[in-house]
Amino acid sequence: MKTPQGNRYQTGTKRLLAAIIDGLVFIPLLLMEDWIAKNAALSIAVGSIIIMALLPLVYSIFLHYRYGQTLGKWMVGVKVLDSTETRRLTLKQSVFRDSFFLIIEIVTLVYFLFQANKLNYLEDGYNDFAAQPVFWWTIVELETMLTNKKRRSIHDWLARSVVVRL
Repeated sequence: MKTPQGNRYQTGTKRLLAAIIDGLVFIPLLLMEDWIAKNAALSIAVGSIIIMALLPLVYSIFLHYRYGQTLGKWMVGVKVLDSTETRRLTLKQSVFRDSFFLIIEIVTLVYFLFQANKLNYLEDGYNDFAAQPVFWWTIVELETMLTNKKRRSIHDWLARSVVVRL
């Protein structure tokens, strides 16, 4: 059953729930990363941190490209489409959609890998360093989403995408 056109873009709550669900997907991996950080050699622990920094982005980019939705979006019934609303995203659009987070993760990783020689500094400093831009980006994204008819956030404008209810 199709959603009525007027409600098609009312996705705010569903997007929030989808983000929570997608976050839950990574809890077992985060617990494993924490265990590795406490019990493994520094090089293995750093590798684990790098993988866990990039894995959620790979997850998001690939699933939006291939299926138009992550597991969370699938569970709550929303999908990301090209702004024409006639097709799924291209790989380029999917990368653009997550480009801010991709840039933040890469800059943060490079900075801390060259600065850190202790794992505690890398873990704590990394999280503190990345949290500020992500927090402010999220505020701007929400403000943008709430000020246009199709509820498009900045990342949707960058990728020429739109999130719709199914």
